Amino acid sequence: ERTITSRDRLLQELEATRERGYAIDDEELEAGIRAVSVPVRDIDGKVVAALSMPGPSHRMPPERIPEITQALLEAAGAISAYLVAL
Repeated sequence: ERTITSRDRLLQELEATRERGYAIDDEELEAGIRAVSVPVRDIDGKVVAALSMPGPSHRMPPERIPEITQALLEAAGAISAYLVAL
């Protein structure tokens, strides 16, 4: 029901994801499940992996997205720093 099915809407969502620096699955894959994903980058800034935190929508209301995103970005930054040090 919430899956993005139009090309134009998908392109809009991809652009929004690039601008904010993280992706949100707002019950698109499965009703009642929300997720936030952030990129993990290598030394050249290329995305080589992603971290994602899924959970029940009632435990991940929109107000918590910034908090969850910040924790994921910090973890992704630590992983990226480790990759650079290799």
